[in-house]
Amino acid sequence: MNWALAILCLLVTWGIGWCIVVIVSPQLRSDRQAAAVAGVFSLGLGIAATSCCYWLWINLLRTTGLPYLALEAALAIVLAGGGHVCWHRAQRPPLPAGRMRAQSWLIFLIIAAAMVVSFAGLLAAVMHHPHGGWDAWDAWNLKAKYLYFAGPVWTNIFHSGTNHDGYPLLLPLTVARLWCYMGSDSVVGPQAAVVMFMLLLTLTPVAAMLMLRGATAAMVSLLVLLSWQFLLVHAAMQYADLPLAGMMVAALLATCAALEVREHARLWYVVAGALTAAAAWTKNEGIAFALLLAVMVCAVMLLRRRGGRMLPVLLLGAAVPLICLAWMKLQYVPAGVSPFSALNPQKAWANAFDAYRHVHILRTLRFLFVHCMGGGWMWLAIVAWMLLRGLRVTAGFWVWLIALLGQMTIYYLFYLITSERLEWHLHTSAMRLFTQVWPLLALLPMLLVRPAGQLDYNPPPCPSAEEASPAPC
Repeated sequence: MNWALAILCLLVTWGIGWCIVVIVSPQLRSDRQAAAVAGVFSLGLGIAATSCCYWLWINLLRTTGLPYLALEAALAIVLAGGGHVCWHRAQRPPLPAGRMRAQSWLIFLIIAAAMVVSFAGLLAAVMHHPHGGWDAWDAWNLKAKYLYFAGPVWTNIFHSGTNHDGYPLLLPLTVARLWCYMGSDSVVGPQAAVVMFMLLLTLTPVAAMLMLRGATAAMVSLLVLLSWQFLLVHAAMQYADLPLAGMMVAALLATCAALEVREHARLWYVVAGALTAAAAWTKNEGIAFALLLAVMVCAVMLLRRRGGRMLPVLLLGAAVPLICLAWMKLQYVPAGVSPFSALNPQKAWANAFDAYRHVHILRTLRFLFVHCMGGGWMWLAIVAWMLLRGLRVTAGFWVWLIALLGQMTIYYLFYLITSERLEWHLHTSAMRLFTQVWPLLALLPMLLVRPAGQLDYNPPPCPSAEEASPAPC
């Protein structure tokens, strides 16, 4: 029963995100492929929107359960009504769908098989670790319990005396919301949240690569992403690293679509802004990612002719999650709680020139790369396929590359100057930080592949003059 209610929550979340997409860009009615891709991105939008809605509700009324579900039902009805009106007021009629080649059908069957096998493994791992790992007990799910039971003491999550007091709350809010649907703090809640974020991490690259690079690139992206054997194990730990990775991947893919696809530009900028802010709303590392990506996108927009006109659209998409994040940080988090609160400037300066620390960090990174890259034959095959397909460097590739290098540089510098014992710090967090950037690293080569053009998808022919509608073909 709890899993059925969790699926209901997932569908409502996805539906709310889809309604937001339709309201922003009702012209999707005339572009079925873009509508399908945007529908996948709707999951990330729905997660961000509902977590913000729960945060505002608990701050204003300090109660959850059925009252909150009534609010969410009302919100869903209003958004569905607005989406319905916008969809049917779209001027252009839907175009006939194109025909997929037999090769594409085979590719989609491989994608479906990979998804089924991976999620079967994920469910097995989740059942084997029903309560997740240590940080799930100590931080994320404990915070979710406070947010679920609410009452006057829910703000104690910011005064536990641990280094998680100032962490953003998208994951605990999502778990608490799942518990509202179930009516109890069942272990199924965090497990269902894992499945939800794993869907975001796996489906979004498939959909985006299908639009940007073609069906073959979408299949290879998914297989490369799932090639790391410990990805499912880390997902079952119920930490915030996998949700952060999903939000960062979705934000970067939406950014690539905004920079490379002319159609529905306003939609992709709104989605990119919302998902970038959602990454900041997930974990402190996401704040660094959001600042880095925002600077790069703004630079690209301003360098392009008339590109700055989309800057307000980008900020509009990011507004609500950023407001919730600022509200939490400024009103609830104690002044002395920050990632740099325990930093000793003199010791940090000395650590920066300590050769042993540089060598030890680089060795750990090398081990993680070798450990995660796995079979070299697979990568050789991918490189050969990329060379045969043809390479092309785009603005999206440069933004992705700089975001990846920038995020890894931030982690490297944090390890370098930290006052904690380096061996302990690397042992307890290096693998989790690598979980955050592994999807970015795995998907980066796919952005070099030449766009598919007519390789994987045959669009319908333009109608004849007698059959043509008033709208241009």
